[in-house]
Amino acid sequence: YTGADLKTDTTNVTISENCTLSDAAIQGDLYITEGLGSDAVTLTNVTVNGSIIVSGGTVTMVNTTSDHMIVSSPMGRLMQVTHIKQTEVQTAATLYEKGLTTTGYEGYADVVVNGGERVSLTLDANVTNLTLEDEATVSTTAGAAVYHLTADKAASITGYGSVYQADINA
Repeated sequence: YTGADLKTDTTNVTISENCTLSDAAIQGDLYITEGLGSDAVTLTNVTVNGSIIVSGGTVTMVNTTSDHMIVSSPMGRLMQVTHIKQTEVQTAATLYEKGLTTTGYEGYADVVVNGGERVSLTLDANVTNLTLEDEATVSTTAGAAVYHLTADKAASITGYGSVYQADINA
């Protein structure tokens, strides 16, 4: 699908099956539903002015931007991202980033883990600010970098990535 396929109804868009959406501007929220199961969605050159809410599937984002994303998928799927200003992780998830092609896009800016119970997060990305509001287990790959970590609850940080500054409040 392309932005033209959305016609003029781009206030809120729901994706519930395997597809690729490209060259689209969504004025409201983009919902990727649990109906997707283990299937995949690819977003290419998509701008979401509202939030991206991921509740299922594997999502790959190429040159995709949004100010806010919520990951609440019980499947904990992988994502490649261009620029997301704030990401809320509420369930097990893997945040992945590679080959950013647009100058000025730094990937994940602020990631907040707030799932209410111990959340497992795997990072293979650069994260400007990682805030652990709830108990969490964070695993980093060798290519991951967290520039500022704030842990407000008990946390386990393991792996081969880098954490440049950490504020431990628990």
